[in-house]
Amino acid sequence: MITGLLAVWSVDTPMLRVLEPLRSRALVIGRELFPRDERVHERHFEITRSHDRLVLTDLGSSHGTYVECIRARQSLDLDDLDTTFNDRRVRAPRSLEPDDIVRIGNTLLVAVADVTPYRGRTHTRKYGLDVCGSLHAPCEQLAKAILDETSVAIAGPRWVTHLLGSAYLDARGGGPQIDIAARTHTLEAALAANSSHTVLLESPNALLPPEYRTLRNWLETDVRFITCMRRGRDLDMIPPEIRRWLAPVVIEIPKPRYDELPFVIHSVCRYTAEHISIQTSLIEQFLRQVHDDTEDDLFLRLGETLRIAKRDGVQSIAGLGRVRPERTTFRMTSYPAADD
Repeated sequence: MITGLLAVWSVDTPMLRVLEPLRSRALVIGRELFPRDERVHERHFEITRSHDRLVLTDLGSSHGTYVECIRARQSLDLDDLDTTFNDRRVRAPRSLEPDDIVRIGNTLLVAVADVTPYRGRTHTRKYGLDVCGSLHAPCEQLAKAILDETSVAIAGPRWVTHLLGSAYLDARGGGPQIDIAARTHTLEAALAANSSHTVLLESPNALLPPEYRTLRNWLETDVRFITCMRRGRDLDMIPPEIRRWLAPVVIEIPKPRYDELPFVIHSVCRYTAEHISIQTSLIEQFLRQVHDDTEDDLFLRLGETLRIAKRDGVQSIAGLGRVRPERTTFRMTSYPAADD
């Protein structure tokens, strides 16, 4: 079931707009909603409800309406984009599926199963992150955990969990950051070397069984832990009696975050290479490939693409580069908002 469309990008700017048709009438989408996009017609397409489905009908626009079915073409490559573009043109009324990407001119919209998390939301910055509808609830959970001084586990893209974990750490006066997968000392030595009452622990699935007793001993003190991991199931490897103390609160970062990723890409590009313009195809490719690749990997590729673009004096970016850089060459950190 689809309840509406989410407009996320127009021309060269991210946006957040919910388009939700009523049951009794069609909703016409056109230039009035996207005045900067000259390729959008006054009455470009309409969406109607039919038996709990959303039906899209092009209204005879000369530039066309295009739908990318994510579920059918999750692995579509950038070189395939031009050759298959006309295949995606809507020539007859069609039902939309969850995560379908609709493109009109240089404007992108996404079909979402539930528009509720996005209603009434605006873009803001919190904990060094671009926050719209998807990250609103996780940020509220984190704020409560900070206020209650409760240990918390955060599961999701590494760059997001690290920023949220660092925010908790800063609110508690700072503390050590221990990546279990990359450490050079035992857990006991790493913990004993610091006198802080707060510890950020990454990659808990890399803990060795003998270290569980060490972890339990520290959990019985007044030390609070922020545990960051890629997947919530990474906690399953830890014995339940320890997990209850280590992660009484678990914050899951939703995926995919269609509403926030365009803002993040825009901010990263403006901060890294302000003179380089962003083409709509870059945003579309990112939204498509986030189903197959992790956000971490995609932002690594974006960082490498920007580095090469700056080196070569490129003025515009249409898509991510093919080179998959080493994980050490680029890491997302907190960055100023594009308008700062």
